[in-house]
Amino acid sequence: MKTLRLDDPDSQDDLQTLNKLISSTRKIVVLTGAGISRNAGIPDFRSSSGLYKQKYSNGTINCRELFDVSIYRDESTIRLFNEFMQNMYYQKVKCAHPTKTHQFIKYLNSHKKLMRCYTQNIDGLERRLGMRTEFDQLNDWNHIDVVQLHGDLNTLKCSRCFKKFKWNEIYVNQKGAKEDAGFLIACPSCMEEYKKRQKEGKRCCQSSIGIIRPNIVLYGEEHPYGEILAKNLSKDIIRNPKLFLIFGTSLKVNGVKNLVRKLCRRIHRNVPDGKVAIINNAKICQSVWDTYIDYQIVCDCDDWCDYVESCVPRLSQEPKQQKKRCVKGSKKNSKNEKTNSIKLQKWPEHECKGKRKARQLQNPDALENERTKDSTRDRDCKRIKREIMVL
Repeated sequence: MKTLRLDDPDSQDDLQTLNKLISSTRKIVVLTGAGISRNAGIPDFRSSSGLYKQKYSNGTINCRELFDVSIYRDESTIRLFNEFMQNMYYQKVKCAHPTKTHQFIKYLNSHKKLMRCYTQNIDGLERRLGMRTEFDQLNDWNHIDVVQLHGDLNTLKCSRCFKKFKWNEIYVNQKGAKEDAGFLIACPSCMEEYKKRQKEGKRCCQSSIGIIRPNIVLYGEEHPYGEILAKNLSKDIIRNPKLFLIFGTSLKVNGVKNLVRKLCRRIHRNVPDGKVAIINNAKICQSVWDTYIDYQIVCDCDDWCDYVESCVPRLSQEPKQQKKRCVKGSKKNSKNEKTNSIKLQKWPEHECKGKRKARQLQNPDALENERTKDSTRDRDCKRIKREIMVL
Protein backbone atom coordinates (compact mmCIF):
# COMPACT_ATOMS: atom_id res chain seq x y z
CA MET A 1 0.00 0.00 0.00
CA LYS A 2 1.58 3.25 -1.18
CA THR A 3 1.08 6.49 0.72
CA LEU A 4 0.41 9.42 -1.62
CA ARG A 5 0.19 13.17 -1.08
CA LEU A 6 -1.08 15.79 -3.50
CA ASP A 7 2.00 18.02 -3.08
CA ASP A 8 4.53 15.18 -3.31
CA PRO A 9 6.30 14.95 -6.73
CA ASP A 10 6.91 11.22 -6.23
CA SER A 11 3.16 10.63 -5.92
CA GLN A 12 2.16 12.23 -9.22
CA ASP A 13 2.50 9.13 -11.42
CA ASP A 14 0.25 7.06 -9.17
CA LEU A 15 -2.24 9.92 -8.84
CA GLN A 16 -2.40 10.18 -12.63
CA THR A 17 -3.01 6.43 -12.83
CA LEU A 18 -6.10 6.90 -10.67
CA ASN A 19 -7.22 9.89 -12.76
CA LYS A 20 -7.02 7.84 -15.97
CA LEU A 21 -8.96 5.02 -14.35
CA ILE A 22 -11.68 7.42 -13.18
CA SER A 23 -11.86 8.86 -16.69
CA SER A 24 -12.09 5.52 -18.48
CA THR A 25 -14.05 3.09 -16.30
CA ARG A 26 -17.78 2.80 -15.67
CA LYS A 27 -17.42 0.40 -12.76
CA ILE A 28 -16.66 2.49 -9.66
CA VAL A 29 -17.81 1.58 -6.15
CA VAL A 30 -17.60 4.21 -3.39
CA LEU A 31 -17.61 3.86 0.40
CA THR A 32 -17.96 7.01 2.51
CA GLY A 33 -17.54 7.79 6.19
CA ALA A 34 -18.10 10.75 8.50
CA GLY A 35 -14.97 12.51 7.20
CA ILE A 36 -16.72 13.70 4.03
CA SER A 37 -19.33 15.65 6.04
CA ARG A 38 -16.93 17.50 8.37
CA ASN A 39 -16.70 20.43 5.95
CA ALA A 40 -20.50 20.63 6.10
CA GLY A 41 -20.31 21.27 9.85
CA ILE A 42 -21.26 17.75 10.94
CA PRO A 43 -18.69 16.34 13.41
CA ASP A 44 -17.09 12.95 12.84
CA PHE A 45 -16.72 10.27 15.50
CA ARG A 46 -13.13 9.19 16.08
CA SER A 47 -10.98 12.29 15.53
CA SER A 48 -9.51 14.31 18.41
CA SER A 49 -12.53 16.64 18.29
CA GLY A 50 -15.03 13.95 17.30
CA LEU A 51 -18.23 12.92 19.01
CA TYR A 52 -16.67 9.95 20.82
CA LYS A 53 -14.41 12.30 22.80
CA GLN A 54 -17.35 14.27 24.18
CA LYS A 55 -19.09 13.63 27.51
CA TYR A 56 -22.75 14.02 28.37
CA SER A 57 -24.91 14.06 31.48
CA ASN A 58 -22.14 15.54 33.67
CA GLY A 59 -19.57 13.10 32.33
CA THR A 60 -21.46 9.94 33.34
CA ILE A 61 -21.92 8.78 29.74
CA ASN A 62 -19.90 9.33 26.58
CA CYS A 63 -21.08 9.56 23.00
CA ARG A 64 -19.84 6.07 22.13
CA GLU A 65 -22.24 4.63 24.71
CA LEU A 66 -25.08 6.74 23.32
CA PHE A 67 -24.83 4.89 20.00
CA ASP A 68 -25.15 1.45 21.58
CA VAL A 69 -28.44 -0.46 21.56
CA SER A 70 -28.11 -0.97 25.33
CA ILE A 71 -29.35 2.61 25.89
CA TYR A 72 -32.90 1.29 25.39
CA ARG A 73 -32.67 -0.71 28.60
CA ASP A 74 -33.12 2.37 30.77
CA GLU A 75 -35.61 5.23 30.46
CA SER A 76 -33.11 7.90 31.52
CA THR A 77 -30.61 6.97 28.79
CA ILE A 78 -33.43 6.86 26.23
CA ARG A 79 -34.34 10.44 27.13
CA LEU A 80 -30.70 11.50 26.91
CA PHE A 81 -30.30 9.79 23.54
CA ASN A 82 -33.45 11.44 22.14
CA GLU A 83 -32.29 14.88 23.27
CA PHE A 84 -28.85 14.37 21.75
CA MET A 85 -30.22 13.18 18.39
CA GLN A 86 -32.77 16.00 18.24
CA ASN A 87 -30.05 18.60 18.80
CA MET A 88 -27.82 16.93 16.22
CA TYR A 89 -30.61 16.93 13.64
CA TYR A 90 -31.86 20.50 14.12
CA GLN A 91 -28.48 22.15 14.79
CA LYS A 92 -26.22 20.16 12.43
CA VAL A 93 -27.88 17.93 9.84
CA LYS A 94 -30.92 20.00 8.86
CA CYS A 95 -28.90 23.13 8.08
CA ALA A 96 -25.94 21.32 6.45
CA HIS A 97 -25.14 21.48 2.74
CA PRO A 98 -23.46 18.82 0.57
CA THR A 99 -19.68 19.11 0.31
CA LYS A 100 -17.37 18.90 -2.69
CA THR A 101 -16.99 15.16 -2.12
CA HIS A 102 -20.76 14.66 -2.22
CA GLN A 103 -20.82 16.61 -5.49
CA PHE A 104 -17.97 14.49 -6.87
CA ILE A 105 -19.94 11.30 -6.19
CA LYS A 106 -22.94 12.90 -7.89
CA TYR A 107 -20.77 13.61 -10.96
CA LEU A 108 -19.71 9.96 -11.09
CA ASN A 109 -23.35 8.94 -10.98
CA SER A 110 -24.40 11.45 -13.65
CA HIS A 111 -21.73 10.12 -16.03
CA LYS A 112 -22.86 6.49 -15.45
CA LYS A 113 -19.58 5.65 -13.73
CA LEU A 114 -20.95 4.83 -10.27
CA MET A 115 -22.03 1.24 -9.66
CA ARG A 116 -23.00 1.93 -6.04
CA CYS A 117 -22.16 4.20 -3.14
CA TYR A 118 -22.20 2.69 0.35
CA THR A 119 -22.26 5.24 3.15
CA GLN A 120 -21.84 4.94 6.92
CA ASN A 121 -23.25 8.45 7.35
CA ILE A 122 -26.72 9.17 8.69
CA ASP A 123 -27.02 12.77 7.42
CA GLY A 124 -28.62 11.93 4.04
CA LEU A 125 -26.79 14.76 2.24
CA GLU A 126 -26.55 12.67 -0.95
CA ARG A 127 -30.32 12.82 -1.33
CA ARG A 128 -30.22 16.64 -1.43
CA LEU A 129 -28.25 16.33 -4.68
CA GLY A 130 -30.95 14.15 -6.21
CA MET A 131 -29.34 10.78 -5.55
CA ARG A 132 -31.69 7.94 -4.67
CA THR A 133 -31.36 6.32 -1.25
CA GLU A 134 -34.74 4.79 -0.41
CA PHE A 135 -35.37 1.06 -0.81
CA ASP A 136 -37.61 -1.48 0.87
CA GLN A 137 -37.81 -4.46 -1.43
CA LEU A 138 -35.39 -6.46 -3.57
CA ASN A 139 -36.69 -4.89 -6.76
CA ASP A 140 -35.71 -1.41 -5.56
CA TRP A 141 -32.00 -2.22 -5.35
CA ASN A 142 -31.26 -1.50 -9.02
CA HIS A 143 -32.89 1.90 -8.70
CA ILE A 144 -30.89 3.27 -5.76
CA ASP A 145 -27.57 5.09 -5.94
CA VAL A 146 -26.61 5.28 -2.26
CA VAL A 147 -26.98 2.49 0.32
CA GLN A 148 -27.29 3.93 3.85
CA LEU A 149 -25.64 1.24 5.97
CA HIS A 150 -26.44 2.92 9.29
CA GLY A 151 -29.84 4.47 8.60
CA ASP A 152 -31.03 8.04 8.10
CA LEU A 153 -31.36 10.71 10.80
CA ASN A 154 -33.77 12.71 8.63
CA THR A 155 -36.58 10.33 9.56
CA LEU A 156 -37.98 8.75 12.72
CA LYS A 157 -39.50 5.30 13.14
CA CYS A 158 -41.58 3.28 15.56
CA SER A 159 -39.67 0.76 17.64
CA ARG A 160 -42.45 -1.81 17.13
CA CYS A 161 -44.31 -1.36 13.83
CA PHE A 162 -41.30 0.36 12.12
CA LYS A 163 -43.49 2.97 10.43
CA LYS A 164 -41.46 6.04 9.41
CA PHE A 165 -42.26 9.64 10.31
CA LYS A 166 -40.81 13.06 9.63
CA TRP A 167 -39.47 15.10 12.54
CA ASN A 168 -42.11 17.80 12.17
CA GLU A 169 -44.84 15.14 12.33
CA ILE A 170 -43.73 14.16 15.84
CA TYR A 171 -41.74 16.91 17.55
CA VAL A 172 -43.57 20.04 16.38
CA ASN A 173 -46.86 20.84 18.10
CA GLN A 174 -49.92 22.53 16.60
CA LYS A 175 -48.57 26.01 17.41
CA GLY A 176 -45.36 25.32 15.50
CA ALA A 177 -43.16 25.10 18.60
CA LYS A 178 -40.55 22.37 18.92
CA GLU A 179 -41.47 19.76 21.51
CA ASP A 180 -39.01 18.53 24.13
CA ALA A 181 -37.32 15.38 22.81
CA GLY A 182 -36.74 14.15 26.35
CA PHE A 183 -40.32 12.92 26.53
CA LEU A 184 -40.99 9.38 25.34
CA ILE A 185 -43.55 9.66 22.55
CA ALA A 186 -45.84 6.78 21.68
CA CYS A 187 -46.19 5.83 18.03
CA PRO A 188 -49.37 7.45 16.58
CA SER A 189 -49.95 4.45 14.32
CA CYS A 190 -49.72 1.96 17.21
CA MET A 191 -51.97 4.17 19.35
CA GLU A 192 -54.57 4.30 16.60
CA GLU A 193 -54.55 0.51 16.29
CA TYR A 194 -54.71 0.15 20.10
CA LYS A 195 -57.77 2.43 20.37
CA LYS A 196 -59.43 0.65 17.47
CA ARG A 197 -59.05 -2.75 19.15
CA GLN A 198 -60.20 -1.28 22.45
CA LYS A 199 -63.32 0.13 20.80
CA GLU A 200 -64.09 -3.22 19.17
CA GLY A 201 -63.78 -4.98 22.53
CA LYS A 202 -60.68 -6.94 21.51
CA ARG A 203 -57.79 -7.73 23.80
CA CYS A 204 -55.32 -4.84 24.11
CA CYS A 205 -51.82 -4.74 25.54
CA GLN A 206 -49.70 -1.70 26.38
CA SER A 207 -46.59 -3.50 25.12
CA SER A 208 -48.07 -3.41 21.60
CA ILE A 209 -47.47 0.36 21.50
CA GLY A 210 -44.01 1.30 20.25
CA ILE A 211 -42.06 4.48 20.98
CA ILE A 212 -40.66 6.91 18.44
CA ARG A 213 -36.90 6.75 17.85
CA PRO A 214 -34.44 8.00 15.19
CA ASN A 215 -34.29 5.83 12.09
CA ILE A 216 -30.65 4.80 12.58
CA VAL A 217 -28.86 1.53 13.30
CA LEU A 218 -27.06 1.37 16.67
CA TYR A 219 -24.11 -0.75 17.76
CA GLY A 220 -25.25 -4.29 18.52
CA GLU A 221 -28.38 -3.87 16.41
CA GLU A 222 -29.13 -5.66 13.14
CA HIS A 223 -29.97 -3.64 10.05
CA PRO A 224 -33.73 -3.90 9.31
CA TYR A 225 -32.86 -4.80 5.70
CA GLY A 226 -29.78 -6.87 6.54
CA GLU A 227 -30.82 -9.83 4.40
CA ILE A 228 -31.49 -7.63 1.36
CA LEU A 229 -28.15 -5.86 1.85
CA ALA A 230 -26.25 -9.14 2.02
CA LYS A 231 -27.95 -10.60 -1.04
CA ASN A 232 -27.46 -7.54 -3.23
CA LEU A 233 -23.95 -6.77 -2.03
CA SER A 234 -22.93 -10.17 -3.37
CA LYS A 235 -24.47 -9.18 -6.72
CA ASP A 236 -22.46 -5.94 -6.78
CA ILE A 237 -19.27 -7.87 -6.01
CA ILE A 238 -19.93 -10.36 -8.83
CA ARG A 239 -20.14 -7.46 -11.30
CA ASN A 240 -16.35 -7.01 -10.87
CA PRO A 241 -15.90 -3.30 -10.06
CA LYS A 242 -12.70 -1.83 -11.49
CA LEU A 243 -12.13 0.98 -8.99
CA PHE A 244 -13.01 1.14 -5.30
CA LEU A 245 -12.78 4.59 -3.67
CA ILE A 246 -12.98 4.89 0.14
CA PHE A 247 -13.58 8.39 1.57
CA GLY A 248 -13.30 9.76 5.09
CA THR A 249 -13.35 6.63 7.25
CA SER A 250 -10.85 4.98 9.58
CA LEU A 251 -12.24 1.48 8.80
CA LYS A 252 -12.74 0.57 12.46
CA VAL A 253 -16.30 -0.84 12.28
CA ASN A 254 -16.26 -4.63 11.87
CA GLY A 255 -19.08 -4.88 9.35
CA VAL A 256 -17.57 -2.21 7.13
CA LYS A 257 -14.17 -3.89 7.33
CA ASN A 258 -15.71 -7.13 6.06
CA LEU A 259 -17.38 -5.28 3.19
CA VAL A 260 -14.07 -3.64 2.20
CA ARG A 261 -12.13 -6.91 2.34
CA LYS A 262 -14.64 -8.70 0.11
CA LEU A 263 -14.60 -5.96 -2.52
CA CYS A 264 -10.81 -5.67 -2.46
CA ARG A 265 -10.32 -9.43 -2.88
CA ARG A 266 -12.69 -9.51 -5.84
CA ILE A 267 -11.01 -6.56 -7.58
CA HIS A 268 -7.47 -7.88 -7.15
CA ARG A 269 -8.45 -11.42 -8.13
CA ASN A 270 -10.68 -10.78 -11.15
CA VAL A 271 -9.73 -7.34 -12.51
CA PRO A 272 -6.08 -7.16 -13.71
CA ASP A 273 -5.76 -3.36 -13.67
CA GLY A 274 -8.29 -2.72 -10.88
CA LYS A 275 -7.33 -0.40 -8.01
CA VAL A 276 -8.42 0.38 -4.45
CA ALA A 277 -7.71 3.80 -2.91
CA ILE A 278 -8.60 5.40 0.42
CA ILE A 279 -8.70 9.18 0.81
CA ASN A 280 -8.55 10.41 4.39
CA ASN A 281 -6.77 12.96 6.57
CA ALA A 282 -5.63 10.30 9.02
CA LYS A 283 -3.55 7.28 8.06
CA ILE A 284 -4.94 3.78 8.45
CA CYS A 285 -3.04 0.79 9.84
CA GLN A 286 -0.47 -0.29 7.24
CA SER A 287 -0.08 -3.87 8.48
CA VAL A 288 -3.84 -4.56 8.46
CA TRP A 289 -4.67 -3.12 5.02
CA ASP A 290 -1.42 -3.49 3.08
CA THR A 291 -2.61 -6.47 1.02
CA TYR A 292 -6.07 -5.01 0.35
CA ILE A 293 -5.60 -1.33 -0.50
CA ASP A 294 -3.27 -0.07 -3.24
CA TYR A 295 -3.10 3.63 -2.33
CA GLN A 296 -3.84 5.71 0.74
CA ILE A 297 -4.03 9.40 -0.16
CA VAL A 298 -3.41 11.51 2.94
CA CYS A 299 -5.36 14.74 2.42
CA ASP A 300 -8.77 16.32 2.85
CA CYS A 301 -11.41 14.54 0.77
CA ASP A 302 -12.62 17.78 -0.82
CA ASP A 303 -9.06 18.75 -1.82
CA TRP A 304 -8.58 15.46 -3.64
CA CYS A 305 -11.91 15.85 -5.46
CA ASP A 306 -10.86 19.35 -6.58
CA TYR A 307 -7.58 17.88 -7.82
CA VAL A 308 -9.31 15.15 -9.84
CA GLU A 309 -11.74 17.61 -11.40
CA SER A 310 -8.85 19.84 -12.46
CA CYS A 311 -7.21 16.83 -14.15
CA VAL A 312 -10.45 15.44 -15.60
CA PRO A 313 -12.47 18.62 -16.30
CA ARG A 314 -15.23 16.90 -18.28
CA LEU A 315 -16.21 15.03 -15.11
CA SER A 316 -17.80 18.17 -13.65
CA GLN A 317 -19.63 18.96 -16.89
CA GLU A 318 -23.13 17.83 -17.68
CA PRO A 319 -23.07 14.54 -19.63
CA LYS A 320 -24.09 14.81 -23.27
CA GLN A 321 -27.36 13.17 -24.17
CA GLN A 322 -27.03 10.42 -26.75
CA LYS A 323 -28.96 10.95 -29.96
CA LYS A 324 -31.49 8.32 -30.89
CA ARG A 325 -30.71 6.45 -34.08
CA CYS A 326 -34.33 6.06 -35.19
CA VAL A 327 -36.63 9.06 -35.28
CA LYS A 328 -40.03 8.42 -33.82
CA GLY A 329 -42.57 8.00 -36.61
CA SER A 330 -40.04 6.98 -39.27
CA LYS A 331 -40.71 3.97 -41.50
CA LYS A 332 -37.84 1.97 -40.03
CA ASN A 333 -38.97 2.59 -36.47
CA SER A 334 -42.62 1.82 -37.22
CA LYS A 335 -41.55 -1.40 -38.93
CA ASN A 336 -39.61 -2.46 -35.81
CA GLU A 337 -42.60 -1.62 -33.61
CA LYS A 338 -44.85 -3.83 -35.75
CA THR A 339 -42.34 -6.68 -35.63
CA ASN A 340 -42.02 -6.38 -31.85
CA SER A 341 -45.79 -6.33 -31.38
CA ILE A 342 -46.11 -9.48 -33.51
CA LYS A 343 -43.45 -11.20 -31.43
CA LEU A 344 -45.19 -10.22 -28.21
CA GLN A 345 -48.50 -11.56 -29.51
CA LYS A 346 -46.89 -14.78 -30.68
CA TRP A 347 -44.81 -15.44 -27.55
CA PRO A 348 -46.52 -14.15 -24.38
CA GLU A 349 -44.36 -14.01 -21.28
CA HIS A 350 -46.15 -16.88 -19.49
CA GLU A 351 -45.72 -19.15 -22.53
CA CYS A 352 -41.99 -18.37 -22.70
CA LYS A 353 -41.58 -19.29 -19.05
CA GLY A 354 -43.62 -22.46 -19.58
CA LYS A 355 -41.49 -23.60 -22.53
CA ARG A 356 -38.29 -22.93 -20.60
CA LYS A 357 -39.60 -24.94 -17.65
CA ALA A 358 -40.59 -27.79 -19.97
CA ARG A 359 -37.09 -27.93 -21.43
CA GLN A 360 -35.63 -28.07 -17.93
CA LEU A 361 -37.93 -30.96 -17.02
CA GLN A 362 -36.87 -32.83 -20.15
CA ASN A 363 -33.23 -32.45 -19.07
CA PRO A 364 -32.97 -33.56 -15.40
CA ASP A 365 -29.25 -32.72 -15.24
CA ALA A 366 -29.88 -29.10 -16.18
CA LEU A 367 -32.67 -28.86 -13.61
CA GLU A 368 -30.41 -30.31 -10.91
CA ASN A 369 -27.69 -27.78 -11.81
CA GLU A 370 -30.20 -24.93 -11.42
CA ARG A 371 -31.22 -26.23 -8.00
CA THR A 372 -27.57 -26.52 -6.94
CA LYS A 373 -26.91 -22.93 -8.05
CA ASP A 374 -29.94 -21.66 -6.12
CA SER A 375 -28.93 -23.46 -2.92
CA THR A 376 -25.33 -22.24 -3.24
CA ARG A 377 -26.53 -18.67 -3.78
CA ASP A 378 -28.78 -18.82 -0.71
CA ARG A 379 -25.95 -20.26 1.38
CA ASP A 380 -23.57 -17.48 0.25
CA CYS A 381 -26.14 -14.80 1.10
CA LYS A 382 -26.62 -16.20 4.61
CA ARG A 383 -22.85 -16.26 5.13
CA ILE A 384 -22.46 -12.66 3.94
CA LYS A 385 -25.31 -11.56 6.21
CA ARG A 386 -23.52 -13.07 9.20
CA GLU A 387 -20.19 -11.50 8.27
CA ILE A 388 -21.47 -8.08 7.27
CA MET A 389 -23.07 -6.94 10.49
CA VAL A 390 -23.01 -3.30 9.55
CA LEU A 391 -22.67 -2.18 13.15
